[in-house]
Amino acid sequence: MAHVMKCEPLDLVEAAFIEHGSVGLYATIVLDGRIDVDRLSRAVAGIGTIVPQTLCSVDTARMRFVPVLRPDVVMEIPEPVGVGFKWDPETETQVKILVGHGAYADSMIVGMTHVVADGIGLGQYVALLAQAYNGNLPDVPNVRSLDPILRGKKVGKPTQWEKTAATLGDQSIVLPHEGMERSLRRITIDAETMDAIHAAAREKGVTLNDVFIASCVRVVSRIRDLPVVMMPCPVNLRQFGDVGPLSVANMSGMYRTSFPVDPSDSFSTTVESVHREIAEMRVRNRSMAGLAAFSRMCRWVPLKILTSISMNSFTIPAIIYTNCGALAPLAFGQSHAVTYFTNAQYRPNYQVALTITSYQGETSFVHALRGDGEGADAGEDVMNQIVAECESLLTE
Repeated sequence: MAHVMKCEPLDLVEAAFIEHGSVGLYATIVLDGRIDVDRLSRAVAGIGTIVPQTLCSVDTARMRFVPVLRPDVVMEIPEPVGVGFKWDPETETQVKILVGHGAYADSMIVGMTHVVADGIGLGQYVALLAQAYNGNLPDVPNVRSLDPILRGKKVGKPTQWEKTAATLGDQSIVLPHEGMERSLRRITIDAETMDAIHAAAREKGVTLNDVFIASCVRVVSRIRDLPVVMMPCPVNLRQFGDVGPLSVANMSGMYRTSFPVDPSDSFSTTVESVHREIAEMRVRNRSMAGLAAFSRMCRWVPLKILTSISMNSFTIPAIIYTNCGALAPLAFGQSHAVTYFTNAQYRPNYQVALTITSYQGETSFVHALRGDGEGADAGEDVMNQIVAECESLLTE
């Protein structure tokens, strides 16, 4: 049986937002066949030996994970799955799975709290779930500490535009609407078009991530008539250190920077500006800014103060952006995933929560929110504009 385990600093940051309803990360998987729920439950239990935090509740008052005695992780419904569900990570496990049984095939949603993992960690968990289901549970470590990554890293001073970002107020682009209904809107770019966009980006010496962020910046600038747009840019910290072959953990650092936008600029001009700024932030290790100090503070500063720091350091951006990258092919026994995408928390609908993932060449842009249909329509319109900006790179 697992023992009580301490929370890591980034676990605590996300735990501060539990009471505001921002709990889960979700992976939606549509299969071409059936899935054995009992076998899936055994796979979940097997992964619990590698990532024990997944079968724990989180005690935010004492900054620790507590094993759930009889974890009830897998749920079933008699129809295909829809939107992500809500659960209480302070009394239940950090992972929940909903399996939907359609007329001819099954689907499922894997929900994981951001307290335990980030978007990359969720993808690693799903891949591990498929391996365990198929009888291939690997014997791998799961390093969750940031200490090996932060050790010896020098964090440079903020860039000028990062300083500007700290002065910007609320830039939200979808007006608040009443209601708490969960909804999810998804737009896709096909593999052929995405390959062409990727080739055009390489020709200009920029990345797909630069293209996505530049598209967001231009849309926000146009909608809000803003000359400077602030964007949060999550960064996978695993790439900066040796954390082993698996790390189902919350290891996202963050750039929070702003980008000047002139409506008369071409898309190429904007994306090249974005690329330069992000490259400078990377050289200065700005995604690690404050993490070492926060890690030290966790050992002696009262929890209420740490929670207040976490909450007050978050400025509402125009778009809450997450790029989970390409997801590996997935199969559970003889059933293969034909659709697979992720989305972040269901935010209030004055926040556009955009998650981008690619599976088998198809790229999904997903907006998940809490609100009414009018807010969902407004968010979908924003995503359509972002996709159009991405595709405009092909016509310049």
